[in-house]
Amino acid sequence: MSNFNIYERLVGELLTEGESSPASATEVIFNPEMTDLKLKSLGNDVRAWQWALVALGYDLGEFGKKGDGVDGKFGPETDRGTREFQADYRTTVDGVVGDRTLTLMNAVLDKQGIKAIPGYKKSKVPVK
Repeated sequence: MSNFNIYERLVGELLTEGESSPASATEVIFNPEMTDLKLKSLGNDVRAWQWALVALGYDLGEFGKKGDGVDGKFGPETDRGTREFQADYRTTVDGVVGDRTLTLMNAVLDKQGIKAIPGYKKSKVPVK
């Protein structure tokens, strides 16, 4: 089985089943079309990604304002947490938060009942 088929199956299992028209849009936390996050990335998108990892139980070290790893700087601890997340959900383990990793994170957060990240604006993306 190819890595892509495993990814599709996992996302399919994690997403809530429901019918929607091709013209509709669905709310997600992370827009899969945003710029990739990786080592040395900075900003609010990184902060939201870190918050999501911490909310799911990934340890990002003692950096950040509250000692929880949420500081908006994509450093070695965030890279490690990202790789652990990717490995846990059987997607490409490269430490890059791209469209597949973001789509998977959206599905995992939805399954966990997490609908928002404090201080982070949700996206609406078209359903394909």
